[in-house]
Amino acid sequence: MKRLCLAVLLCAGTLSAQEEPLLAVLKSGASPAEKAAACRELARVGTAQAVPVLEPLLADESLSDMARFALEPIPDPAADAALRSALGKVNGRMRVGVISSMAVRKDPGSVGPLGGLLSDPDPAVAQAAARALGAFGAAAVPVLDAALAKCEPANRPSVTEGLLACAGEGPESTAIYDKLRALPDLPEHSRIAALRGAVRSRGAAGLAVLADAIRSGKDIPSGAAIRIAMEIQGPDVTRLLVAELAAAPEPKRMDLVQALGLRRDATAEPALVPLAQGGPVELRTAAVRSLSQIGSASSLPLFASLATGSEPTVAAEAMAGLVGISGKDADQTLIGMANAADPKHRPALVAAIGQRRIEAGIPKLLEWSAGADAGLANASLKALRDLGRTGDIPGVAAALAQPATLSEAEAALAAICARETQPGLSGGKLIALLPSAQGGAKLAVLRVLGKIGDPAARTAVDAAAKDADPAVRAEAAKVLSEWPAEPGFVPIFNGRDLAGWNGKPGWWKVEDGALTSESTPEKPCKECNYLIWRGDRPADFELLAEYKISAQGNSGIQIRSEELPNWDTFGYQADLTGDGSLTGFVYHHQYALIAGRGEKVDIAADGKKTTSPLADPADLLKRVKPGDWNTYHIICRGSAITLSINGTVMCEITDHRVKPENARGIIALQMHPGPPMKIQFRNLRLKRL
Repeated sequence: MKRLCLAVLLCAGTLSAQEEPLLAVLKSGASPAEKAAACRELARVGTAQAVPVLEPLLADESLSDMARFALEPIPDPAADAALRSALGKVNGRMRVGVISSMAVRKDPGSVGPLGGLLSDPDPAVAQAAARALGAFGAAAVPVLDAALAKCEPANRPSVTEGLLACAGEGPESTAIYDKLRALPDLPEHSRIAALRGAVRSRGAAGLAVLADAIRSGKDIPSGAAIRIAMEIQGPDVTRLLVAELAAAPEPKRMDLVQALGLRRDATAEPALVPLAQGGPVELRTAAVRSLSQIGSASSLPLFASLATGSEPTVAAEAMAGLVGISGKDADQTLIGMANAADPKHRPALVAAIGQRRIEAGIPKLLEWSAGADAGLANASLKALRDLGRTGDIPGVAAALAQPATLSEAEAALAAICARETQPGLSGGKLIALLPSAQGGAKLAVLRVLGKIGDPAARTAVDAAAKDADPAVRAEAAKVLSEWPAEPGFVPIFNGRDLAGWNGKPGWWKVEDGALTSESTPEKPCKECNYLIWRGDRPADFELLAEYKISAQGNSGIQIRSEELPNWDTFGYQADLTGDGSLTGFVYHHQYALIAGRGEKVDIAADGKKTTSPLADPADLLKRVKPGDWNTYHIICRGSAITLSINGTVMCEITDHRVKPENARGIIALQMHPGPPMKIQFRNLRLKRL
């Protein structure tokens, strides 16, 4: 028989007209591949007319799966009848397949036939039937309940899974959940699900059951019970967790503290504050983190005192809390606190003003940067790195005159100039300072001009190379010899150690001048962890980073992201994999893959996504060098993100859901779980926009 061109047949006429030639293929002597293709199309256009033709194929070893695929979406009871009829005609794998299709269609008339298979001598069939019945809801509960007492032990887990799936959360389900919880051989995951159902089906009365599970840990691990509590909203659950916290042993207290933070319920604050102030370091750290997640401005004084404490991990979390609590009220509170604070607490508060980008604090920062307290002045200058604007250059430059603040003033000026989108503006203000600058201050101005790198800056440094002062001439010559190829970019990794970066202990190191993480068969990576840059939480920026990844590797660069407990993150990621399958993609923990390689994506404020082609994904992948060093170029500006690799744009997104105040976030490097792999990053440079 001549090969039928299905594509041509499907291009014309109504669905009915498309169906007929497909059925003709199935009735003919066509090859199994041609018939499988016809089934695939019938899944799209098939009607009741197709059922008698498809039904015999359910018993055909080579076509059974494709026939089921075609029957499942047909909106006619005849398809259900065909599947029920096939149960008595097929065995083994084909019968299991028919059972799964019955679960997909959820026809009430299938409950009885499926129930009859719960005692089938083939365990695969009996177990598939039990799991399938879980899709039928309350109608299947009596059948599964009756089978629970008499089924074979090997089939009991599947029966319990079916019961759990169809029991629901109403009061009528409580007895089922309690019955399952009482089974001595129930697998742990099913026992957790049964407890969850027992709590939810009881409504408010279920909290007592949950409290007992958290306290005793006799049915399921206490940590699993605490995670169930995380799923239930309302202050009653928060009060329950607080009550358990008072008498809980370690490590249960740690789980409870973390859960209270993730609930973000301010009623937990009084219980968390004492834990943050004293006790085991890990518990203090967790309590501070939870208070930060709750995000109440009332915690700011506590964070200010802890941020300058002697315990580094507690101080780091307290600093993150000072930075993370949002709102204009919190901004004003911080400025007021910094103005009146104990001198030893003031630098931490000033640093938080900078990291929070509180522009209303700039006048105070400029005032403090010129004061006699060198510690406060330097803290203010560090904050001005993030906040200072071109118009603030003269005020910041005043601190160049003091040896104790010269270094920080120079760094602040460099950061301000790097953010200026028109280098001539910032460069002009610096050039105007040169005639009156003396000594180290003049040398610092020359160095900053060298970082700007525009023609006017070059002219000014050329002139300084002829200055009467030998020190000025020498510094100008040095600046000219190091004139930047990439003006505005600042290194964020020193190539020697992890200074400025923070990651999960034991997972990150510097090897051959690169930030490196590696998993092996002896040291598998079981969950994601990230190496976090602590220098800033930039919003609009360009990032250049060279990476090399092994063939089975999976990694990424987090941008505009939030830090989560246990070295985890949440936010946008510039994705990359060793095989290239996800390289050049934009990923987000909430929305998964937002844009693929070769795509231009626009996401409206309401979440509606429009995708258009940018280039051929396969051609773009040819620009990536497997197993070798590649350069990722990430640009974030406003609501737009562009990813390029080795000078070629991979994808672009514009996400209008992003609000300017939420655009800031951490930069972090990912170590991904899975097969043994190695990921390295080097030459990381940042340019603020």
